Amino acid sequence: MKLSTLAVGALVTALAACGSGGGGGFTNVSSSGGSGGSNGGGGSNGGGGSTGGGTDVEGAEGLGKVVELRGFAAQSEKKAQNIPGAPVTIYELGPLPWNNAGGNVSGPDGVITGEVDLTNATFEGKTGRDYIKAGGTASLTLQGSLPDETNATGTSGLGRPYFQDPTALDVFTVRPRDENGDDVEDFFVVDYGKSVVDTRFKNQTVAILYGGDFSEEAALSGKPATATYSRSEGAEMSYVVGRSLEELSGPGQAFADVRLDVDFANSTVSGRIDNFDRSSDRIGDVALENGKISGVHYSGGARLVQTGTNTSAGTTSNGHFAGSFMGDDASRTSGVLLLNGTAPDPNDGGASKAFSITGNYTADQQAQP
Repeated sequence: MKLSTLAVGALVTALAACGSGGGGGFTNVSSSGGSGGSNGGGGSNGGGGSTGGGTDVEGAEGLGKVVELRGFAAQSEKKAQNIPGAPVTIYELGPLPWNNAGGNVSGPDGVITGEVDLTNATFEGKTGRDYIKAGGTASLTLQGSLPDETNATGTSGLGRPYFQDPTALDVFTVRPRDENGDDVEDFFVVDYGKSVVDTRFKNQTVAILYGGDFSEEAALSGKPATATYSRSEGAEMSYVVGRSLEELSGPGQAFADVRLDVDFANSTVSGRIDNFDRSSDRIGDVALENGKISGVHYSGGARLVQTGTNTSAGTTSNGHFAGSFMGDDASRTSGVLLLNGTAPDPNDGGASKAFSITGNYTADQQAQP
């Protein structure tokens, strides 16, 4: 078993706070590497006009506000670690602070809603479409009995800006994106991990949510009966293969192509995420199935399938996707997905292993043939 760069940052953090650790390796993955760490970043300017380091951020007009969110959450259990002489039970360490394959998975039970308050948050170091560092504070509120995070501190790690609860190791990432090229952030992706890298707790929560410039229903009234939305490398996937640290094949992050076939006449959506940007180690494509449109939002089932086919890859016990039509003319659609199950691991001779996949996507309406 190898320690990957992705796992090392989480390991160092957990060791400092809880005195235990572990890790996993994963090869041939296009990942946003870098170790964890906390760079904080001073200052919090509600309008998002300056970053923690005091440098103006181009195109940050979409920040400094409260963003309504939709998405999914799942709870699961971590394994206890066999550490002789430990005064308390030590539970396994998740390889990514916001994703881990656990046992006895419950949920998602449907789309959840919430909000992320970015009034006092700042972002900087934009590379490509993503910022790499957060400053100030942000708060995440989720519906029902799901835990909230209040005044979490902005920092950076694993190539992402994220916010960490000052009293725990709970973290949530926020990635503001400009998807239509007008220099205003219009799509927000939030990954959340509750107790994933805190070795004191058996139970963990993984959530992925999104928000942005949801279309008005009137924007759908002039749509054709059917339409295709697609984008090359429009999907970003985060996945973990292997439940325990002993069997961990690794965490990875990869971009992939996305296509959605929308039947406006019958209010249905289906599609596929494939062509992952890695040459090996893939555990399959993702089929998006039986989506139903309600207003400008939709949701349906997601299933791990064998590459290039519609045959199931292992068993998807919980698989869901949700999205919305975006912009004044609904010419874009964005959303998230969350899957749990078991599948053959290509890194371990096809052995059946637990997996957890979260992802987000944006696709553009294509011209009618």
